[in-house]
Amino acid sequence: MAARSSQSGAEALPAPAGGPFRAFTYRDFALFWGGSILSISSFFMLFFVRGQLMLNLTGSPFMVSAISAAPGLPMFFLGLLGGALADRVNRKAILIGAEAVNVVVLLTLAALVLTEQVQVWQIFLLSVLNGTTFALALPARAALVPNLLRPEDMANGVALGTTVFSGAQFVGPALVGYVMPSFGIGIAFLVAALLPLPTLLLFSLMHPRQEGMGATSQGSMLRSILDG
Repeated sequence: MAARSSQSGAEALPAPAGGPFRAFTYRDFALFWGGSILSISSFFMLFFVRGQLMLNLTGSPFMVSAISAAPGLPMFFLGLLGGALADRVNRKAILIGAEAVNVVVLLTLAALVLTEQVQVWQIFLLSVLNGTTFALALPARAALVPNLLRPEDMANGVALGTTVFSGAQFVGPALVGYVMPSFGIGIAFLVAALLPLPTLLLFSLMHPRQEGMGATSQGSMLRSILDG
């Protein structure tokens, strides 16, 4: 039954056109790519605006470095957990859940900055939470690509998927360079918080195949992490 369901899902995918961008002819992959670049652009925006905010509040270069490192700590510790979850839980659900929590976190931070109520400890706490959602979603983001494409177009999809990060590293700082001098640091935080909102819609419209999900669910979560 499961085999027939996976096969029918694969057959339902459209036959792509040729060319270096053929993965974009898959509707679900295009939705995934567009949502991902918005979300990750927000993440890179925050590297700059958080640093500027910390410099404004403390005047300390060390604190600027510390707040830049704070979102990276969860990625160091939670990468294996995120990988185990991506093998056990619906990957689309992981991405949507992480983005929803991230929007709440970033809107809270933006509201604190705009009302001038923000404190240093709040920036650190919310930055760690932002990094946590990113760390837990990152393995699911990578593992979802095979559920969006035919096997023969996997290499093309993976290659185009890597452009999300390079593109976001350009888009995020470019937005900061325009928004922060023109409208202030509070609005820059608000823009970074609102960017993932369309991502929620785009991800919710995807219909990935389910094959390969839950493949390691028979062992314990700890066993999966240790294997990783």
